[in-house]
Amino acid sequence: MNPRFFLPFENPIGFGISDYIELAAAVLLVCFALLRPWIEPAASRLARRAMWSMLLLAAAPFVLRVALLANHPPPSPRTPAEFSNLLVADTLRHFQFANPPHPMRRFFESDSVSQPVGQGMTLAFGRVLFGHPWAGVVLCVSAFCALCYWMLRAWTTPGWALLGGVLAVLEFGPLSTWMNSYSGGALAGAAGCLVAGSLPRLGDRRHIRDGLLLVAGFAAIAITPVLPALTGPSILLGVAVLRRLNREAARLIVFVCFAQFVLWYGFSAFTPAAGAPLRPEPDHSAARHLVFVSHGVQREWVHNEAAIDEARVVWARDLGVRENATLRRYYPDRKVWLLDAGAPEPELIPYEPRPPEPVTPNKPPTALRFEEVPNAR
Repeated sequence: MNPRFFLPFENPIGFGISDYIELAAAVLLVCFALLRPWIEPAASRLARRAMWSMLLLAAAPFVLRVALLANHPPPSPRTPAEFSNLLVADTLRHFQFANPPHPMRRFFESDSVSQPVGQGMTLAFGRVLFGHPWAGVVLCVSAFCALCYWMLRAWTTPGWALLGGVLAVLEFGPLSTWMNSYSGGALAGAAGCLVAGSLPRLGDRRHIRDGLLLVAGFAAIAITPVLPALTGPSILLGVAVLRRLNREAARLIVFVCFAQFVLWYGFSAFTPAAGAPLRPEPDHSAARHLVFVSHGVQREWVHNEAAIDEARVVWARDLGVRENATLRRYYPDRKVWLLDAGAPEPELIPYEPRPPEPVTPNKPPTALRFEEVPNAR
């Protein structure tokens, strides 16, 4: 975070962003103390209405994250895992399970991470229905927060279930890594909630719907990383610990969690995103581009869509002037760029190949000459 945002503005009272956020936290504390007699009964009535509670918890991370789009646009992929998930999504979007080898594949070798297909399916869903893979991420996070409440309703009272859903929004909502990357986690978390919420319901009433939800949860866990699936049960454990505390201690812990969220959400609302995307993109004109990546760790930069020849931007390894010429002939209608991945601040420059150095012919080997050695005697 840029330290200048902690400095006071040029105004009569000398307030900076941090001062306004501290003031907001103080106002929030006062409002909570004054309105608690009305907040708790209203929350209790809402908690008993399962459908409205789930809708509210699903809408909260979506609305809060959309409010940050001015300073924090949809994330750009930065890690091999994120690029791999996007490649899986693009492959599935073309109704394929694998991509055929490209005739120029030596230019497109890259580091990829073997990822379960679940996150790729989520991203493909968002890309097909809403035009952007990040939409699938947002929908999964919203579903996870709503399913936390649904899971907890099977284990505890409606009020504590609603509180657990709110804590899920604070921890895994608009400011979380799940929401702001393509690495995944929310789908597995939602699957864990389905399993943890279906098991006690099956023990109580043995309804076929709960059995189907249990199967759906296990099926989703099978195509996602296992560790995030434990997030729902961990929230259940946290709520159980809060229930064992006295009411004042539990209120204090919840308020601290809420105040911390307000603090960081306030900073995010006022400060732009730090850091540029991993790869600088060519201009968004109608032209199509070919980018050669030189120096640095090329494999970390060269990532392409499933249908490479149809992509607006093709990223390729710089294999030298002679080899690059073959790829330029393969893509004659593309504007060609060079990206020095080893530079402190990589930027795109027009590709101007230097003429190859002349090859000096090898000198012929010197002829061997044999002479008779006189006898030493």
